[in-house]
Amino acid sequence: MSADGFDKISSSYKSILDNDVKMSGEDADYFALYKAQCVKRVLGPGFNGRILDFGSGIGLTARSLKYIFDDNPSVEISGFDVSEGSINISSQRIKGAHFTSDFGSLAKNSFDCVIMANVMHHVKPPDRNRVLSDALSVLKNGGMVIIFEHNPYNPLTRMVVRSSPIDKDAELVAPKKMSALLTECNISVSVKYIVFFPKFLKALRILERVLGELPLGAQYMCYGRKTGHNG
Repeated sequence: MSADGFDKISSSYKSILDNDVKMSGEDADYFALYKAQCVKRVLGPGFNGRILDFGSGIGLTARSLKYIFDDNPSVEISGFDVSEGSINISSQRIKGAHFTSDFGSLAKNSFDCVIMANVMHHVKPPDRNRVLSDALSVLKNGGMVIIFEHNPYNPLTRMVVRSSPIDKDAELVAPKKMSALLTECNISVSVKYIVFFPKFLKALRILERVLGELPLGAQYMCYGRKTGHNG
């Protein structure tokens, strides 16, 4: 979907997403908080720095990051998205964070962590290298990139994506392909599968951290550190 397309649905994006994930028994906020918790675990308890949510949409993940890091005033949350309508919503809803649709306003090598939450499947394959390079250009050397994507190996995930108006033009990215894109940028990649159990099985969610090697989760994350060779 184009920036104009996301502009048109920005005011109803949350309700559309809630409907998409209702089969899980949760809403979009649950999945945003889940991702924020993953980010905090990857970065570790000593993290102090700037986080950019690249492709931040209406700010669901950014808001959860603000909540998760609320006890650490040294952590700064920013968001970038090509959809001005989405940025306007996130700027109004989330105080204490900075949002922009002007990528040129973000300084090179200025963020300690860049996340991309379900962004790359909206990017056409020929453009993925460029978009990833843009995201990495604002990441400091030694900084962490964390990418969340739908798991195409999960049949329920594929069904949800096929029926979602948000994902009507989406092309899912396999973990192996996502890892290869990051490896081309000289990033040593780790892959973890996430989101295994719906709400009616929430008692089993305590097991999810030890199931990360199993390609059964509804989503996955790829993450690694930028080296000095990434530009």
